[in-house]
Amino acid sequence: MKKTILSALSAALLSALLLTGCGDDPNAIHYAILTGPAGITGTALTELSKGIDQTATERTWRTQNYQSNSDDAGDFKAIFDKAAEDKVQYVVCQGTEMETPVYAAQEAHHGSRYILFDGAPRPQAGAEAEIRKNTMCVAYDASQMGFVAGYAAVKDGMRNVTFMTGSADSASVSALTGFVNGVGYAAAELGVGTDTITLNREYAGSRDLTPMRMADALKLYGAGTQLIVTDVENIATAVEQAASDAGAKVATVGFDAASDSDAVLFSVIPDHAGSVEWLQKQITDKRGWKGGSTVTCGAKQNGIEMASSYKGFSSYTASDTDSILKALADGKAVAYQSDTDSKTESGSAAASASMRGLTAQGAAVTITDAQPAAGNPQSGIGFTDSTPGTAESAAEPVTGDDSAAEPSADSTASSASSRASEG
Repeated sequence: MKKTILSALSAALLSALLLTGCGDDPNAIHYAILTGPAGITGTALTELSKGIDQTATERTWRTQNYQSNSDDAGDFKAIFDKAAEDKVQYVVCQGTEMETPVYAAQEAHHGSRYILFDGAPRPQAGAEAEIRKNTMCVAYDASQMGFVAGYAAVKDGMRNVTFMTGSADSASVSALTGFVNGVGYAAAELGVGTDTITLNREYAGSRDLTPMRMADALKLYGAGTQLIVTDVENIATAVEQAASDAGAKVATVGFDAASDSDAVLFSVIPDHAGSVEWLQKQITDKRGWKGGSTVTCGAKQNGIEMASSYKGFSSYTASDTDSILKALADGKAVAYQSDTDSKTESGSAAASASMRGLTAQGAAVTITDAQPAAGNPQSGIGFTDSTPGTAESAAEPVTGDDSAAEPSADSTASSASSRASEG
């Protein structure tokens, strides 16, 4: 009799836990997006909200948005406290603006779960990230975004392209590495003679918006560069003006500038909406909560897209984007591989040194002792270094941070699609 009662109690408890965990309670708020005073604005948050709404609608889950009255820490605390009081199952935030508020919330509300896109919890700006078990961070593969940009340029017929970046952090190193691998992959696919392709790397030394960036871009366009690709928003602002003046084109990696002007040919960006469904399956359907860590989304996780009207291309189409994203998702194309994944200062120093000593070998960029991407066709492309200073080798392996990590082995394969922007 005692055993029967215990079994009944266990079954009842298990049933209650499953209802709570799977969001079957019709009164539960499954997802809530918490934002600053601007609310849901910008491409990233808008797409993220769209993905969450679609996922919730399909499962008849409730969602809720909470908006801070100001950037004051007290106002942010108020909306996080309210979400905890409302027993929101998954609190979703996006961007570096939310790093400090999420840090405080994860410490205060151990029973809540937080998902932070494009950022990591920090006690203050610039401090080391601290991710508790009730928080999961989501990053997007910078090397794959760079790869798609390089591939698209050469696939469309361009033979003189430049990657302009500001600082030698690991994300920029990864994006640049992917960019050159993408150029090499397209060249081999087209059977283009590698001696006909010129790659330039412009290292500005800072991410600031200055007149020098526009002058640098004009000089490059005057010397024959057909497309400048950048992963820095301030640099893109200057290059866009130069491209407009020169009748040339610019492209961006990691942020959406596709609708800024006619000079912007395309932007390869995180697909926040597309990756939400994959994350949902990992988190609830497969019980895959990755608390205390950063999950990296790439093409395999529907995490990358190209924003473009495609009107400025000569021959490249949305179908070409779909094809190369599928090749990345299936592992037929590889953007970047590294022996290690270090977040140490010494790793950053190695990255900085390697940015000044880049050489191209085969279809991959050899960054001193980082591994070239395996599996890509060999193309032997030359690489012109336009960075001030002399090349030097790094004493330690160049390593990417979580934003450039390879997708996890248990990732669910899915096709990736391109998104055509208005205009």
